[in-house]
Amino acid sequence: MKFFELESIMTSNGYTSLAQIARALGATPQAVSNWKARDQVPYHIAVKIHEYDFDNNKSEPIIKKINPSNEFNISDLLLTLSAQLKVIIFTIFISIFLSFTYVQFLQTPIYSSSSTILFSQNSNTSSSGLAGLASQFGVNVPQGSTADLSSPSLFPQLIKSRTFAQRILSNQISTSSSENKQTLFKIFTGNEKTDFEKNSENSQSAIASFQGMIRLENQGQLNVLYVESTDPMIAKNLNSLILKELKEVNRLFKIQHVNEKVKFIEQRIVSVKDDLESSEKDLKSFRERNRQISSPSLQLELERLNREVEVQKNVFLTLKQQYELSKIEEVQEGSVFQILDQPQLPLYPINRQLKLSLIVAFIFGSGIGVVLALVRSYFNSSNVSERRKLKQVNLYINKKSREIFFDRRFTGTTLILMIIFAPTYFGQKSSNPEFFGMYSSKMLMI
Repeated sequence: MKFFELESIMTSNGYTSLAQIARALGATPQAVSNWKARDQVPYHIAVKIHEYDFDNNKSEPIIKKINPSNEFNISDLLLTLSAQLKVIIFTIFISIFLSFTYVQFLQTPIYSSSSTILFSQNSNTSSSGLAGLASQFGVNVPQGSTADLSSPSLFPQLIKSRTFAQRILSNQISTSSSENKQTLFKIFTGNEKTDFEKNSENSQSAIASFQGMIRLENQGQLNVLYVESTDPMIAKNLNSLILKELKEVNRLFKIQHVNEKVKFIEQRIVSVKDDLESSEKDLKSFRERNRQISSPSLQLELERLNREVEVQKNVFLTLKQQYELSKIEEVQEGSVFQILDQPQLPLYPINRQLKLSLIVAFIFGSGIGVVLALVRSYFNSSNVSERRKLKQVNLYINKKSREIFFDRRFTGTTLILMIIFAPTYFGQKSSNPEFFGMYSSKMLMI
């Protein structure tokens, strides 16, 4: 208990001078002066003050006399907080100091490089042109865009795929710490040799690291590609590499799709050509056999043969035109997207927001400080029954925590469980064993 608290209580009860306080408490004025100099009141005196009313000589707590009702009083709260002001200020200082130190010196900086791109929406113009040509010959071709791996709408999923990650991780880029170029796989894992086919932990870790660094966001008609890394040079170079690989992968899938279409059209051309030649031979034979066509049946037969030849000829012409357009599309080098903003070298980390961190630290420190102040005030209370309860709680915690290791039921149950499941634990083999040909470091510790 602080002396100013004692002085406040005694003054409210009519004891103003040190001599009166000493006389009321049964102590000497020198002892009271020593309490004031140390700003500390002995425990037995604090108990005596809160248990005895010196005005009426009754065993009635003075706190109840001052505030007989148990209603919440803001002045009591302010008095408690002002008494523990040092704890609150100290807690706020520690919170702000730790936050500043972590953000400014310990936090790993993360740099972000962005590029703005516009995906082409006219990737299916050749198909729509073919549909128009086919419609002239009575052939109905659906004009809806068919989604394939070369479609720009699939780019957000494409850059998150394992196939794209494996292509990227095999490339070399320069870093801020080294002038020599290194593969991304080595940068992420430290190993030079890629092992994607074995699907090892290194390959999975490298793929996960790459996928966690990239983010493609749609902003209206534009798309922004973000690449985040602890190295600003890696962020910039990786962003440029992703754009380059996107074009190459799109080109690869496009050629694959066009090649399949060309092969199918070639097969159809051969089949339709044979049918057309057969229809022409039938028409030729009919005309050779019937020089003069006068009967209605012969006229109907001639019209049927002419119609068959005409249909086969139209289909053949449509396939030939589609074949030529596909060959043109196969060698076309058009870009599937346009780059509005090229990736640039980031200058400042995006995760170091010092002002915001200090404001949050101040609020957090203030809240913790108030809670500690109230708790400290409660634990410093002179109420004997409360102190006895707290001592009993402390005694139980210490006693029971020691007894748990000497309890035969606890130790016996633990031992039985370990014996039963020992084969399960010792029989587990790590994917990358380091000890005894069985266990990794983590598994050995377990």
